[in-house]
Amino acid sequence: MDGAPSFDRRAYSAHVREQAARVWQSLLVQEDRSREATERLVVDLERFAAPRAVVDRARAVASEEARHVAICEHLVHQLGSQPCRPAIELAAMPEDDASFEAAMLDVLVAGFAVAETMSVGGFAATRSRAREPLARWALEEMLRDEVGHGTFGEEAGQWAMRGFSSSQRRAMWPACVAAMEVLERRTGGPVGPRAEEYVAPSVEALGAPASVVVGRGMLRATERWVLPRLGRMGVLPA
Repeated sequence: MDGAPSFDRRAYSAHVREQAARVWQSLLVQEDRSREATERLVVDLERFAAPRAVVDRARAVASEEARHVAICEHLVHQLGSQPCRPAIELAAMPEDDASFEAAMLDVLVAGFAVAETMSVGGFAATRSRAREPLARWALEEMLRDEVGHGTFGEEAGQWAMRGFSSSQRRAMWPACVAAMEVLERRTGGPVGPRAEEYVAPSVEALGAPASVVVGRGMLRATERWVLPRLGRMGVLPA
């Protein structure tokens, strides 16, 4: 893959590579779902009468998500496993205009401004444990894009909530909390004080740390970036 460092499988045991490949395969599935959802978002934004700049940015995000899938496939393959892309089924968007608008707000604000920004912290935490050049390259490529995806959510969300009153903006808060909780559960949370499960340094070196490491990174991102972002959007409760 263009730009990817070479990788010597012989430096790691088959068991270590299998453990890391499972984590990268799981990330592959998540990124493929994000790709599919963002590709549909491009179409939905047209129905939402979004400005051309917002639609074009969503199309660029979809392209970046597709590259993330390719990166994950490359990692799984290099680790000696066969990448798999299960069929994706997204819930249908509502037909009536009011429900459709509410669903679009959830996607842009909770899905991008919140969830994509939290993922920045997860990728950064994972990168901090990775030592293998191939893994660090992959994580850095995806991390760079995720920063922009959160920014897209804020900018598109601000457009979508134009003319909203303060109370209407704050009404988005429960959906944002729900998005945070989904990501917490995905990484074994709530994090709390529980002990960190052991993952061998050789597995972490391949970009596959304990899930609690990712969870703590997301928690830090929530405090540092998500809440300030929601504050700028007027979504935080009074």
